[in-house]
Amino acid sequence: MDGIKYITDEAGRRIAVQIDLEKHKQFIEDYLDFIEDENDVRNVVNEPLIPLEEVISKFEKLHGEKL
Repeated sequence: MDGIKYITDEAGRRIAVQIDLEKHKQFIEDYLDFIEDENDVRNVVNEPLIPLEEVISKFEKLHGEKL
């Protein structure tokens, strides 16, 4: 693939990659955004869940409206 070079060890196994940022800038940005989003999801997964009924009740008390 144009703009991508693999670094290999003595046995010929790929151990690293060099990517031409000028040619593949959008891909790199999209990939880094994906990693950031995945991290955000992992952080949220560990938060405790609140039952929907409790959320509705708190909303109604706070805003004085029925949902």
